[in-house]
Amino acid sequence: MGTYVDQATNLQATAGEVLYGAGRGNQTTATIAWIGYDAPAAVNEATYGTDAKRARGDLADFLDVVNQSRADNRGARWTWWC
Repeated sequence: MGTYVDQATNLQATAGEVLYGAGRGNQTTATIAWIGYDAPAAVNEATYGTDAKRARGDLADFLDVVNQSRADNRGARWTWWC
């Protein structure tokens, strides 16, 4: 799980730097790791979309829970990194 944490930490730091560079350093970011997601091992596996189609229901359910947890912050922006 260390890899997830390291990647999330790096991603959040980069997002903060981008916000700061855009003059929006007062804004915050959050990073979520979808534990249990089995990402394709190679680019050629991802290009066919089979894995994405198989996981779309799980992702939709996950996003519903995320949305419910932040009901008071509907103006938040979403950025996805896979």
